[in-house]
Amino acid sequence: MPIEGRKQPRTPKRFLVQISAVHDPLLEELAAARLYQLAASKVGVRDYKKLVNKKLRTGERMYSFMVDQFHQGRAFALELIIIIILLLDLALVFLHKE
Repeated sequence: MPIEGRKQPRTPKRFLVQISAVHDPLLEELAAARLYQLAASKVGVRDYKKLVNKKLRTGERMYSFMVDQFHQGRAFALELIIIIILLLDLALVFLHKE
């Protein structure tokens, strides 16, 4: 519905053209933010962000699990090496007593 004095209805594209003609960075930022909010609500950005955040949390949990498994495996290997060294040391001690 055109308002008196306007020849064409205000569309988002026309609105941005009018705002950019003013060359005021603040107005351009406000217009871009409003346009983003309108587009985001139509596209479903909020739902997409929730989905991405859920996948990120899952990835973080998997990474933490894998790092914990690595550390446990490394600790086991080091303990095994220490036991082997102790057994070799004991074997050398008993062999040299004879």
